[in-house]
Amino acid sequence: MANFSDQFLAGYTIPDFPADGTWHEWTGNYDLEAGGGNLMTDLGEFEAKVFVWQ
Repeated sequence: MANFSDQFLAGYTIPDFPADGTWHEWTGNYDLEAGGGNLMTDLGEFEAKVFVWQ
C-alpha cells in the first residue's frame, strides 16, 4: 500500500483486504489484525507499507 500524497492518513481503512487474521508489516516489522475484510493502519505522507500474511 502506498500514499503518494502529502497528507497523513490516520486510521486509514483498506477495504476488501484479502484475508482476515494477522498480517506482518514488513518494512516497519510489526503485526496488525485484519477483520471483517478490512485492515486499518496509519499511513504517513509519501509512505509505503508491505503486508505479509502470517
